Amino acid sequence: MDPDYIYLNTSQDYIIKMPPGGIHGTLELDGGHNVVLIGGSITVPASANQTDNDADDTDQGIYIRGATGVVHIEGVAITGDPNTQFDGIDINAPLATVQLENISVTNVWGSNTTEHADVVQTWGGVHDLRIDRLTADGDYQGLTINPNLGAVGSAEIENVDLTLDPRPAALAAITSGGGYMIWLTQDADTCEAPGAVTFTNVYVDDDDPGRVAPTNTVWPPSVATNLSCAGVFSDNEMSWPKLPVTGSVHLTAAPDGPFVAEGVAGTTYESPGYAPGS
Repeated sequence: MDPDYIYLNTSQDYIIKMPPGGIHGTLELDGGHNVVLIGGSITVPASANQTDNDADDTDQGIYIRGATGVVHIEGVAITGDPNTQFDGIDINAPLATVQLENISVTNVWGSNTTEHADVVQTWGGVHDLRIDRLTADGDYQGLTINPNLGAVGSAEIENVDLTLDPRPAALAAITSGGGYMIWLTQDADTCEAPGAVTFTNVYVDDDDPGRVAPTNTVWPPSVATNLSCAGVFSDNEMSWPKLPVTGSVHLTAAPDGPFVAEGVAGTTYESPGYAPGS
């Protein structure tokens, strides 16, 4: 299935309305100044090309490209057909502030040879990434906030719970599972990182019995690396004092359950609204 492209003028503001029954496909928001999308569901189909690591844009739930203002996406639920490899939200908008709020991304399966699946990836750059209340799970990668193909000016990550799942049996032949729910550097052999990252109430839960240790669910880890920016692990929290990172990531389940409970995000979503200054 081809992606649904929405081409937007970079000097105009838009409100995007999702179809009542959701999308069985993918959505690309190409351009726009200030763009708002509230509520809806996306299911990436099994017919998506899962062999090209997103090259043809058919295997990511939402692709944000080339916006120039603030892109606000709220209350959207993203998943895939059974055993489908896909990215949740990809961002290639170096001039934009991207706000993700009350987002659910489930069953993010990937492989090391075909689809490096991510919950959120800033692979093309972003001026500022703001995440508040996101719940996601999968076996490959979670928040990939690195400057590989574009600068990341800053990122504020708050109220997020990510769960590392065992790989599906149907995909065992092509992947051992990536398993990194937080990735902060450009590739695995450098300490090149985003401009500034702040973590508040961020949790990574390791539900994969095949992982050696929970400390290997984030990058840079605290062990098995010669990087000068290796993480520091203490009291079930990982921090990165040698990177421009404020706060830490809890390597445990969120104590009060998911920040986005099942059924909150999706086609029936209702925005709670926000008081001034909240």
